[in-house]
Amino acid sequence: KMSLVLGESVEHGALWMGASLWSWSAEKKREVFFGLGVTGLVSLTRRRDPDLERTVDHFLWCPVSDGLKLPDSEARRAAWVVVGWLRARVTVYVHCIAGINRSGLVTALVLREVLGLTGQQALDFVRSCRPGAVRNPVFENYLKEIG
Repeated sequence: KMSLVLGESVEHGALWMGASLWSWSAEKKREVFFGLGVTGLVSLTRRRDPDLERTVDHFLWCPVSDGLKLPDSEARRAAWVVVGWLRARVTVYVHCIAGINRSGLVTALVLREVLGLTGQQALDFVRSCRPGAVRNPVFENYLKEIG
């Protein structure tokens, strides 16, 4: 369910992406996040998970739609928060329900900023870490077009 996208370095924390962890107990969430060093979490789902909010030091709940309309402002807001946390050397987990479209979009936007990639390069990078990510054609075309 979880994919490491960007390992920790001197310049930034690590970046993980994946699916919602609703089925996990609060104890298991704490155990896994502690083991991975995750202290920042971005939830892109409409439903809040209080266990997650209590598990990390940095939390952003930013519901992003996974429809045929690009959620540009929400996705960019989430990405900028993640970029700031990474630069402060926070290890971050970005999730949506399935860990494919919304988390892939936001993660690609983060990679563009942190690594200086084009949208296409960021999309390819995300897919190399999480095959099948960003299947939403609106998100995919947006990343290809933003250069």
